[in-house]
Amino acid sequence: MNENHKRALTVYLYSIEKDLEIVQRTLEHDSMKSDHIFYTITRDVRQNTKADLLHAVSRMFDEIRTMKREYQLQTTNESSRRQISATLSDIWIKD
Repeated sequence: MNENHKRALTVYLYSIEKDLEIVQRTLEHDSMKSDHIFYTITRDVRQNTKADLLHAVSRMFDEIRTMKREYQLQTTNESSRRQISATLSDIWIKD
């Protein structure tokens, strides 16, 4: 696999990892109801389904780790300051 393929795979797996983190955080959130300004999240996943989903997410993380090792993909270091700044900038430039 050449470096361009590795970069593309890394970007793709990075995106999946971020989405899985969102799913995991949502499932692990203890509150039954989250009230925001324009939407409300009702925690309506049954406990046994929640456990199954968390197990599936964990297995997906394991698969991503395996692929990272197998294809010798690099880990990047992200600055929380940069993430916050980029997110806030993105908010201000939305159409």
